[in-house]
Amino acid sequence: IIETTTKATFDYLRMNYLMLMMVDHHVHYHVIPRYATSKHFYDLEWKDNGWPVLPLLSDNQHFAIQKIKQSLINNILSS
Repeated sequence: IIETTTKATFDYLRMNYLMLMMVDHHVHYHVIPRYATSKHFYDLEWKDNGWPVLPLLSDNQHFAIQKIKQSLINNILSS
């Protein structure tokens, strides 16, 4: 469900799963869609500056998180 919904929303090239436990004191996964080229979403340009190696977790591209969340919800409900 995660990959199908995210693919329909963002058309990623690869998916990375990271299991972390640093700031949040419980084990959790980060699901990160990866891109070889920049993508446009809600009139914003998204770049995967870590491609093709590790994702750059310090990149701050979180300014449209509510729009992204709503798009994922819409796609999961339609599948």
